[in-house]
Amino acid sequence: MADGLRCAPCTDHLASELADVPSLVAELDITRARLDRIAEPGAPRGGGEVPLGYRPTVAEVSDVLGMTLTSAARDLALSGRAPHVDLPSQPIQLAAWLLDQREALRSEHRVADELHYAIRVTRLAIDRPPERVYLGPCDRCDHDLYTAPAARATHCGQCQAPYLVEQRRRWLLHSLREHLATAVEISQGIGELYGQRINRKTIHVWHHRERLVAHGYARDNRQPLFRIGDVLDLAERSATRQPTSKFATTLAR
Repeated sequence: MADGLRCAPCTDHLASELADVPSLVAELDITRARLDRIAEPGAPRGGGEVPLGYRPTVAEVSDVLGMTLTSAARDLALSGRAPHVDLPSQPIQLAAWLLDQREALRSEHRVADELHYAIRVTRLAIDRPPERVYLGPCDRCDHDLYTAPAARATHCGQCQAPYLVEQRRRWLLHSLREHLATAVEISQGIGELYGQRINRKTIHVWHHRERLVAHGYARDNRQPLFRIGDVLDLAERSATRQPTSKFATTLAR
């Protein structure tokens, strides 16, 4: 505008984006919990990358959104165009506070541009294509294999090699057992692939009681790494173990 302020349509657009932050945060949480594929550094490939229960890129996007909202609110308060109050710390509350300051945002072009960018990147992170099932790399050309969840057979998109989905899924689950992961990663989805719910605290208890051996530590947070197959075996034994009554013990004697 001639007065140097953002025009009304641009301001309304930014306001609508800030109003969408609660739904974006909810979608980020859902997307973060879905299975993604990452390779275990230093571990044998064992047939390809394996699914783990979080999306590193989505976690980073979530951090960027939170930091951008925090920085925008702080800059706006320090500029004197917004009231000096104790700013909230959570993204949803920060977005609501910034929405209340929409008139002040009209003169803060850099802040508005950074908010636009962070929200756009967030949308890209949660805007996924139709759900497909990962079946590992192709045996012939190493191309990643994907198929629809209900498909019985599929083929490689690059070399056209045919595969039976159930057979390939069994192979993928078997190869997954040999990989290493933290207790958090195993508890956030890997166990459910095998029909088992595994609590993170339970894994740490097994480790503390020396029933579970750690095989190194994660590079980023120094969390112990466990062989996935070892955790699954312990979970299966714990689920099938039945308490023995005193009467049954007497009969056994």
